[in-house]
Amino acid sequence: MPASLLARLLGAPARPPLPCPAWAPAAVQAAAAGMLAAAALTWASLTFLTGPAPYGRHGRADPAAAARYGRGLPARLAWALQEAPAFLIPAVMALSASRRVGGPAALAAALGPQRTARLAAFLAHYGHRSLIYPLRIRGGARTPVGVAALAFAFCTYNGAMQGAALVWCGGGAGRQEASPLAFRAGMAAWAAGAALNLASDAALRRLRSRKGADGYYALPAGPLFAAIACPNYTGEALEWAGWAAAAGWSVPATAFAVYTLANLGPRARAHAAFYAARFPGQGWEGRAGLVPWVY
Repeated sequence: MPASLLARLLGAPARPPLPCPAWAPAAVQAAAAGMLAAAALTWASLTFLTGPAPYGRHGRADPAAAARYGRGLPARLAWALQEAPAFLIPAVMALSASRRVGGPAALAAALGPQRTARLAAFLAHYGHRSLIYPLRIRGGARTPVGVAALAFAFCTYNGAMQGAALVWCGGGAGRQEASPLAFRAGMAAWAAGAALNLASDAALRRLRSRKGADGYYALPAGPLFAAIACPNYTGEALEWAGWAAAAGWSVPATAFAVYTLANLGPRARAHAAFYAARFPGQGWEGRAGLVPWVY
């Protein structure tokens, strides 16, 4: 006998609905459309106009550009602050909804297994990015406050959009369910991308113990960097493409995946060009940044 029917027969009170304001589904769809438009503008700007944001190696390579974005923040502080909204906003939404429906188990039942798994994956990524990754940074160039502010604004926007789509709106924000096979394949791609991202970050941290002739950078080596300059970015792009596939390519999830590609792709290509210029004659000329042998 279904649990809901049994509850009605026993006179149990109906479970409160998830807190979805009437305006929220349309707002989520509009926010996703805005992110898709921003993705096109971001890619065009980074590719043809401004070049990569001047932090990290690109800030050191162009101090004047970095100075235009304001004073530098310590890398650990900048990462923790700018990534935090993408973790805190959906986490607070989930906690609030959990109290409303009667606890975490009731919330998971209301969301269903697919949305619960995708919410957990999103929180796991940004929990790591805002709480763990900053503590593991070794050194690192200072991040201009303007660059950190732009990242903070994006994480606030995206955290609110994804949190509302997952926790509040359900199907009201467009299709968010995939077939069982597509869901499993998408989440497997998310896990593979996360593993690649973490392994690449660990390799880059180890690289910091081998400073180059300029006192900062040594040439990345090893299987992770055999065909692309930025396997860490490739892993992150794969994460969110898989996550969108696991959502049945819902508009909010797809917009995030597309923006990730638009933002990280030009930066990865700039990294490849940086290595080719800094280490000439060592096989980096023409190496791809994000997708092996393609881009």
